[in-house]
Amino acid sequence: ETSLALDENAVDMVRPWVDLFLVDMKLADPEAHKLWTGSSNETVRKNFERLARQGANVMARIPLIPDVTATEENLRALGRYVRSVSGEIPIELVNFNPLARDKYRRMGIPYCFEGRLSPYSFSEMNNMRAYLHDAV
Repeated sequence: ETSLALDENAVDMVRPWVDLFLVDMKLADPEAHKLWTGSSNETVRKNFERLARQGANVMARIPLIPDVTATEENLRALGRYVRSVSGEIPIELVNFNPLARDKYRRMGIPYCFEGRLSPYSFSEMNNMRAYLHDAV
């Protein structure tokens, strides 16, 4: 399980021992990615594309963060991107988990998703899956 935000040599070192790379794909837009994660998504994309070219077993996972990653625009863009790399790579949506709120509170860090107190509903998840699959 990785964001792939690391040097390609590190990916090469572990590749022979990894059966499945679960790759977090957070934000399609490089500037938004930098704002929310502290770095561009360029390295993530390069490593993702390289693994796909090498025939590695890869699954893209999108953690659903309210109004950040869980937007129609972002999900459609990530769906288009993953399909452009390979139509064979599955995409999994990882439902929002509000349990981090207490961890943030204990660490004295502001929690900016206070209004969202529960995971997305079955219906909301289906809508988000539709954005991925309908992206052109």
